[in-house]
Amino acid sequence: MGYNPTLKPLTSILTSQRSTTGTYVNAAGQIATAAIDTARIDWSEGTAALLIEAAATNLITRSAASSANWTNQSATLTNKTDAAFGVFPGLLVASTGSASDRAQAAGVLHAGATDYTVTAWYASGTSAQIALQVSLASPATSIKVSGAPGALAVSGTVSGGTVSGVTNRALGGGRYSVSVTYRVTAAVTLSWGMGPNSATVGETMTAYAMQLETGTTATSYIPTSGTTVTRAADICSLDVTPLGLAAGFTIAVKGTVFGTAGVSGIVANFDSGAYDNRQIIVLNSTGSGLGAQAFAGGVSQASTFTAYTPGTPFAAAMRVGPNVFRYVLNASVGADDTSVDFVPPTILRIGGSLASQIPARLRLKSVLLYPALVSDAALTALGTV
Repeated sequence: MGYNPTLKPLTSILTSQRSTTGTYVNAAGQIATAAIDTARIDWSEGTAALLIEAAATNLITRSAASSANWTNQSATLTNKTDAAFGVFPGLLVASTGSASDRAQAAGVLHAGATDYTVTAWYASGTSAQIALQVSLASPATSIKVSGAPGALAVSGTVSGGTVSGVTNRALGGGRYSVSVTYRVTAAVTLSWGMGPNSATVGETMTAYAMQLETGTTATSYIPTSGTTVTRAADICSLDVTPLGLAAGFTIAVKGTVFGTAGVSGIVANFDSGAYDNRQIIVLNSTGSGLGAQAFAGGVSQASTFTAYTPGTPFAAAMRVGPNVFRYVLNASVGADDTSVDFVPPTILRIGGSLASQIPARLRLKSVLLYPALVSDAALTALGTV
């Protein structure tokens, strides 16, 4: 490629900022907590990646399941000492004869026509089924996902709202999580609950915890113990002034972006200290395209977007400089633009920009920065998973 890079851990060269603590999954599969202004290296997908997330709030005021924290809805509840994922004692929920028997977290006031995502952590028991559900008589509201552990799906009729997505995750050792994205038609207070979905007396499951946040993306666990808690956004940056990028550069990033926080979600942003002068790799606001753009003096100089499905791995590479711009995503090569005004950057921002635009959740596996304009063949290789 004409340049031999020096490989270093991302955390050794990036400046990390986050004004609160934040959780992540460590190499042992446990939920760990990173201190304020400390980068999170996350193993939730089985490999190490730098975790970047926008600010999020767990609206459930007591997240960990226990007979003291949650309300009994006709089930038999027994506190456990599992220490699941290193943090959850667990609550055994046994049916007393109805499939609707469950343990229920505190209610949350929902706004109408607003996206919410609820995530529940649980373990299988003697019941062949699991249910995560919410039910309210007035105004009539009912959402239920149920099925075999690790395979929950919408069941019955959804009333008073809509469900746009259900994501199941097997976490090992008979433990799972499920995330449900939904909307309600009008403002209403709802309480989500978990149970064994069984009419057989004594059949069980174990509830561990629950998180409810606005938006369509499930983010890392935010523990609560009496009030809502907000995890601040992650901000990572690198001073690139010493690299001398006046003649242009090439950036290659690999990872997975899971969604935006309502606006475009920037994966990598180069700028000169002014938002008007930037070169970026960005997920568009609808989540349908992952592209690259260049601006000078607030004027768009080049823009290429390629179809992308959030939650899938990507490899993106951008070559940019004076009258040079080309972008490759997952081996799809964009057109060469030879009419580009270029303002050399002085800083690289990972997962955001001077205008914020932080992805809801980004797992970044690698960043390669070349202070040179690599060949077409090298660019294509860099932009291939």
